[in-house]
Amino acid sequence: MAHEPHDPLQEIQRAGSLLMGLFRAVGTGYHTLTLETSANASRLGIAIPFIIEGKEFDADRDAVLEALVILRLMASQGGSATVRTCLDEKTSRVRGWKLKGFHATPLSPGEIAGACLTDPETGEPSPEPDVEYAGAPSVHA
Repeated sequence: MAHEPHDPLQEIQRAGSLLMGLFRAVGTGYHTLTLETSANASRLGIAIPFIIEGKEFDADRDAVLEALVILRLMASQGGSATVRTCLDEKTSRVRGWKLKGFHATPLSPGEIAGACLTDPETGEPSPEPDVEYAGAPSVHA
């Protein structure tokens, strides 16, 4: 079976479409997108605060560029994305997706709660007060 060569420009474009889809999927508000994957037996991730108000979007440009590199790696390695939305001074909503091959598969409230409420090092529960775990919307990349 022949191995198709990777087209880096196409991969960056697909990563960009996925990233913008994740940003747009959660709508208006103050959010933080966290991307996580594993590479060479170590964890790799980034957290990007962003704001959406109507058609206005604001995020740190350097963080967005770094996220594109991580998403390109995730295409083959797989990974996860979560978005935490500030609902008020104390309360937040968390939604998540499983990422692979430039596709985002939405997680249910139970799946995201299970992932967020378990310490990855110990496997022990780590409850977080004032957090609503919600089903993730579909991402249109």
